[in-house]
Amino acid sequence: MKTSSLTLGFYAILLMSFSIVSEKFKIIDNAKIVVTVDNREGYDFFEEAIFDELRGDLKFKTRQDVSKLDILDESNNLMYSLPINTKIVMIGKNLFDAGNYTLAFRVADKNRIYRTALTVR
Repeated sequence: MKTSSLTLGFYAILLMSFSIVSEKFKIIDNAKIVVTVDNREGYDFFEEAIFDELRGDLKFKTRQDVSKLDILDESNNLMYSLPINTKIVMIGKNLFDAGNYTLAFRVADKNRIYRTALTVR
């Protein structure tokens, strides 16, 4: 009886830790666009993230200057590498067909990259 209680406790802890690891943070979520980050640090990197449906623009305001934005397709192939050098990043939705992409924000003063998952519906 004691062994089965320990086993159940172990599996409960394992399942809880798995769900925490796989949790995504949505920073934009509407009918056309979903943008997520994998962790709280990535979530906190963004002060603001919006999709302007009238203009068709994604707008990100970050807490640190971004030196470069890399846009990768579903297969992780580099599509665009854009110099930014500011905290405000605007991207036109017209750059993307329906599908999944990665946006890699390279921080200017550090060797740090914050990645987001972009889904265009």
